[in-house]
Amino acid sequence: MRRPSSFPVLVGLTVLTALAGCSAGVDLTVEPAGSQHAPEVGVAIEQPRGGGDPVVAGPAPTGGSTSTAAPTTTPPAPTAASPTNPGPTAPIPTRPVPSQTVPSQAVPSQAVPTQSVPTQPVPTRPGPTGSTPPSVPSPAPTASAPVTSCTTAQLVGEVSDVTAGTGTSTATVVLTNTSELTCRVRGFGGISLGRSDGVPVLSRQVRSGTATSTVTLTPGRSARSTISWSTTANTAVGEPAVGDCEAVPTSLRVIPPDQIAEIAVPWSAGPVCDQGTLTQSPYTGV
Repeated sequence: MRRPSSFPVLVGLTVLTALAGCSAGVDLTVEPAGSQHAPEVGVAIEQPRGGGDPVVAGPAPTGGSTSTAAPTTTPPAPTAASPTNPGPTAPIPTRPVPSQTVPSQAVPSQAVPTQSVPTQPVPTRPGPTGSTPPSVPSPAPTASAPVTSCTTAQLVGEVSDVTAGTGTSTATVVLTNTSELTCRVRGFGGISLGRSDGVPVLSRQVRSGTATSTVTLTPGRSARSTISWSTTANTAVGEPAVGDCEAVPTSLRVIPPDQIAEIAVPWSAGPVCDQGTLTQSPYTGV
């Protein structure tokens, strides 16, 4: 005699447990071999935790494979998610915003013109009658440029007032300031004779008198000096007694006082005897 298998019973219990969602108590009774009755299997299902009628499986039929009908149970409906316990939220992807460089633009500076405000004189209030008006300080004197000696370039020369006497002649040497500056002359300066071709003529200067004054020459003013010479030949020094005693000069070379450059002044007074001796007085004002 083949012994009945308990495998179908275990499968049925597993299905019932899974569908009911509750715990079950199983009473399994197996009759020994040789018994007069067929083996019976009793299954008792405990009251489900959620309430409802218990499910009881009857005894399995004898003499063959035992199958247990699965009770029909309704699975619990899924509950909606509680608002206080929301489910996981999907992260929202962020899109990077491209940066854009705005070029700077130089603003040209504009010069603000300045406006001068004219000053207004403050009116003076006359004092009471009989009061002494305040004294107004006089402006400081302006320092004038120092007067220096007249240069040769500032002057022009002239021989005037030629007088022919018996044995002696005289003339006047005139120096005039033609510049725009004031200058001065003092003393004698220098004189000599020459020709228009540049060849010198024998001559010498003799100073007569003493320079005691300084002549200030404003622009256009002149200073004068008197010269004299002999018209009689000096035979002692080899001059001929007949004819010209010396070579006839055509110019008088005048050197102003304190200068070294000369002014060529035309000469028409004839030869100067006694080896061209010229006697000169110091310059004076006109």
